[in-house]
Order: sequence, then structure tokens, then C-alpha cells
Amino acid sequence: MAVLDISSWYVTWCEPVVVALYQRNTPEIRASLQHAYDALARGDLPPEEADCLNFQLTYLDFQAQLVLRDQGWDHTRLIGYIARLSEPSEFPSAERLRRRLYLQLRVNLDRMDMVELNALDFEEIFLNLPEEEYTTEAWLYISGWAFRKKQAEYLAKAYEFALLQAQGFEVEWTWQRVHLMWKLTRGDAKRDDIEWLIDRAEIEQHLMSIRKSIWKRAQQLGLIDESLELKLKERELEFREHALHRLNQHLAPHLVNRQAQAN
Repeated sequence: MAVLDISSWYVTWCEPVVVALYQRNTPEIRASLQHAYDALARGDLPPEEADCLNFQLTYLDFQAQLVLRDQGWDHTRLIGYIARLSEPSEFPSAERLRRRLYLQLRVNLDRMDMVELNALDFEEIFLNLPEEEYTTEAWLYISGWAFRKKQAEYLAKAYEFALLQAQGFEVEWTWQRVHLMWKLTRGDAKRDDIEWLIDRAEIEQHLMSIRKSIWKRAQQLGLIDESLELKLKERELEFREHALHRLNQHLAPHLVNRQAQAN
């Protein structure tokens, strides 16, 4: 079976949504999502591509709601997201994608304290994830879940993946973050590890990640002092002053659809 060309559906319909999400451009998020849903509803796509697009749009729609926060979204749409990503596809490429996105959705919902993902349930979902979907994105979600649940085994697996296979967007910084989470879980992290992450952050989202996922655990271990707190605040201020320009520069090399960047 021929490999599905990602440019036939993802670049055209999904990449504009991703760009709008990074920019937190709410009108563009709504417009690009609607544009993609309209394409799906017209029925012009081959069935395999349509299944892939349906799964990816479901996941992007969920991510969009984390920005848009439409009234009642968590009650009216959440069940739909889970249901759509729980329904298998007859096409192998779409089914592989569905399994990865379902794992990522469940990790997100656990992080938000909306639907718990315990160790046993995680193991079942992970064991059903095909190796073809052992992507950098998937392992980032796995590492985040493992850090919150203090599952050192999966943090070690994530870091091993980073050393051997990780590629693409934000590789060096992202995987140093995973390495730090592993060390924090083992209890042998150092202040310099955290300072490295702060100094080399490339976008504001990196600093937000440090605040949300690392800071509290590091404080509990006595690694945060006044100078480190000041450094993080200074870098946050620096990024806010030129946030959109920095973000566009950072995204540009990783996007196929260059026209989407200009919109």
C-alpha cells in the first residue's frame, strides 16, 4: 500500500489551524477550522484522506477550545472528542493516527483534571500505539504524563527516544526539558539544569512550560533561588515584548505551507 502523502490533507487543511493556535489568533483559529470542516463535509476527499483529516481535525478542535474556551465546550463537546477518537478506521494509516491522537487527548484531559488517565489505562493505550506513531510529539505527551505521575520508566524511554530518533521542531530544548524531568523524578537534578532551560528558551511557550510543569517540583527540591526566579521573570518580559515576531521566525523553518505563515 502506498504511503499517504501528508501534503494531500495535512498541509492544506490542518497546518493553518496549527499556525493560528501558536499565534493564539482566535478569529483565524475559527476561520481555518471551519474551512477544513467545510472541505470534509463536501465529500471531495478520498476515503483514507477523509478519515485522517477527520481524526486530526477532532484533535485540533479540542486544542482550539483550550484557547477559545467557548461557553460550555467541556460539557457539550468533550464526549464527542473522545467518541470520535475512539472509533477505529478501516484504513491502516488513519487508524495509526487515531491511536496516537487518542493517547495525546487522554494525556491532555488528565493534565487538565478532566478525565483521569491512571497507569493501568495508560499502559493499555500505549501498548496499542504502533511503532510508526512513536513520534516526537507523542513522546512529548508521554513524558509529560510520566512526570506528573512520577513514572520514571516512561521518562527514561522518552529520553532514549530523544537521543536516538527525535527530530524536527524544538528538538534540543525540548529534550533537555525531558532529561530534566527525568532527573527531577530521580531526585538528582541541579540548579544549573533549570538555568540552562531558561537561558535557551526560544519562544514564550517554553517559559510557560517551565512555569507549569517544572517549577513546583524544583521548588520542592530546593532548587529555586531568588536569582533564578528573577531570571525567569526577565525572560518572560523579554518574550512578551516581541512575542508574535519571535514565534513566526521560530515556526517558519518547520512549516511546509509557507503561505499559511503570511496570513
